[in-house]
Amino acid sequence: MDESCPERREAAYAQHRGRTGLAFLAYLAFVVYGSLVPFDYRDHSLHHALEQFRHIAYLNLGVASRAAWIANIVLYVPLAFLACAWILGLRADSRFRRTLGVLFMFALCGGVAVAVEFTQIFFAPRTVSLNDPLAETLGTVVCRAIWDSDARLKEIGFDFFDTASGDACTLAPNRLW
Repeated sequence: MDESCPERREAAYAQHRGRTGLAFLAYLAFVVYGSLVPFDYRDHSLHHALEQFRHIAYLNLGVASRAAWIANIVLYVPLAFLACAWILGLRADSRFRRTLGVLFMFALCGGVAVAVEFTQIFFAPRTVSLNDPLAETLGTVVCRAIWDSDARLKEIGFDFFDTASGDACTLAPNRLW
């Protein structure tokens, strides 16, 4: 291994995190877009919207609504996966760093879920309920369980963002798992 390999490896880490961050932001835009379609804006005062959000209810779902509920779970698995990859990167080298990264990932995905649900108050025919943030939190938990248990899945995910340079130093971070 030559002298510049650690520097090239650090550059690969930075490039990976940049690409993962862009993928996270693109998928986040997809989640927000899909949650607000058909963009039929309803004007409410902020006070009214906050009051309505304060009284948000849990809805008893019928069979058709359960499919949408499961779709919300599935929708947040990739979002949380990309958040983990972006926040934790390829090398969460300490328990403290992993713990902080996981807490930040949960806060980020939970914040997105709550913000999207609040924003839906302003868009018809969206239904605002506790069901969606609960499902989206479950999707985040599912991702976290997969992240912890399946190293091969992480490797496949990281290979997607690989530089494809063929250089052993830049490919090494993808093989750390």
